Amino acid sequence: MSIASQNKTNGKFQDFFRSIQGVAACVSGRIEVLGNYTAYNEGLVLSTATDKDSYFSANLVDEEIAKDNLILCDFREFSIIDKVKFSPDYLFVIVDSMVNQEFVESDYKLRRESCERAVECIKKKYPRIKALRDVSSVMLKDVKNLLDLTDYKRASHIVSENDLALKCMQALKDGDIERFGSYLYLSNESSRNYFENSCHELDYLVELSKSIPGCVGARLSGLGFGGISIHVVKKEEADRYSARIATAFKLLTNTEPQIIVCGGG
Repeated sequence: MSIASQNKTNGKFQDFFRSIQGVAACVSGRIEVLGNYTAYNEGLVLSTATDKDSYFSANLVDEEIAKDNLILCDFREFSIIDKVKFSPDYLFVIVDSMVNQEFVESDYKLRRESCERAVECIKKKYPRIKALRDVSSVMLKDVKNLLDLTDYKRASHIVSENDLALKCMQALKDGDIERFGSYLYLSNESSRNYFENSCHELDYLVELSKSIPGCVGARLSGLGFGGISIHVVKKEEADRYSARIATAFKLLTNTEPQIIVCGGG
């Protein structure tokens, strides 16, 4: 994202949450719940602000507004499309895989180039599209034979993420946290199998989440290739869940994960 675009986005974020993002190596005061790194596709991103500031270097002015809302951001217009209150009965458990992302810039560049090639190819049949934001799953299936397999997989992930962001908002408005969680798992499967920006450690964390009581959904967040995973966990189970997933992850990887619990009412 350009500096001008980043400043514009920061302004929108500040207006809505009455907060300003700080500078952090990881998340800068917000969690990307779904729609990670679709900005260059002018896509949709579901985000929330965290009420924690030690790990994320957040400078939140009004915690009560920031921590309860999930917002749907439009990276074409740099605007907020919708918002919804997150259930006070659930928390976000943020688990750091402790995998260094320092050398993944080239991998990210390859995925961006793949998405750009897909757009140019799809334009041959649908000339009005400007970005993958404009492509439906039906359109993508229609041009599958025109695309390189890798480009098709990358584009499939982005198209799916935009759809899932809308579905997540509706699930939360309907008060269906289980359905919301199931969409997070679907998103993670797409990241792993189509965008291929996961890693063994992140895969372990998401798989572990399915076997520990209290979790309704989990996925990698952000750039991927390491970094964090987010887990939606029942409030009363959050402490036990955190302890169990930390123990299990250490047994698998011999690494102690860093865990932050945040969100909720």
